[in-house]
Amino acid sequence: MELFVGNNPVQSSGKKIKGEFVTIDGEKYYRIAGYDAMQPFFISIASESDLWMYLSSSGGVTAGRVSPDFALFPYYTDDKITESSEWTGSKTILRVGKAGKSYLWEPFSSRNKGAYNIERSIAKSTIGNKIRFTEKNNDLGLTFTYVYMNADRFGWIKKSILTNDAIGAVEVEIVDGLQNILPAGTNRLTQTLIRRWSMPTSALSWSKKPTWPCSAWSPLWWTVPNRASRCASTPYGTTASTKSTSCCRRPSSTPSVSVAKSKPKPNRKAFAERFWP
Repeated sequence: MELFVGNNPVQSSGKKIKGEFVTIDGEKYYRIAGYDAMQPFFISIASESDLWMYLSSSGGVTAGRVSPDFALFPYYTDDKITESSEWTGSKTILRVGKAGKSYLWEPFSSRNKGAYNIERSIAKSTIGNKIRFTEKNNDLGLTFTYVYMNADRFGWIKKSILTNDAIGAVEVEIVDGLQNILPAGTNRLTQTLIRRWSMPTSALSWSKKPTWPCSAWSPLWWTVPNRASRCASTPYGTTASTKSTSCCRRPSSTPSVSVAKSKPKPNRKAFAERFWP
């Protein structure tokens, strides 16, 4: 008996896994077709400079320059990177108009698993500085590919390619980009605190112009408690800002907060009254 998800039959997952050397755009790669039928595996990408990248075949990724203190995506362990594929790294959503119908397609996502007849492959250049993820949708006649590569001047680069494999024209609306990019200045300690206190950096980012005069504005605003702060300082006297925040404080008429040396814990009530009048 055929299995359905809603009104759509579930596509069978009897895929064959095949590894081979191929040439793409004049470069030699080692490609694994049907890699999604395997257990997720970890990959590193090489560079000739201080750029580094680690990613999972599931799509989760971390990358940056020099050290984890300058990470572009959260620097976690391999199991957490593997699990983060739906909210970290590449994300593409397409609405495809074909034969009078509108189809939603999210390449490399497990949310609509079995809705389409797809073929996936992953290919890494033989010199180790590029990796390609490809998903072919046989039902829609489209193939989507994204490539991670690097250059010392520009840093990490993502290239996206959409190919129409069908004969007729196809109308496509596409959203393509990257998710969970860390705000500037998020060092490894900050990432650890954010993960431990379950605070997403997207909720702690601040881009709105302040209501009081301020000539400098920090890209990251956070506090150790599970809530965002309107000024880049924490109850523990530390800061996650990459710029001076002295000009972003309340006027001097606002009572200052003093903590007795004998008390190990800060006066959080006074701290809250200072920044949430």
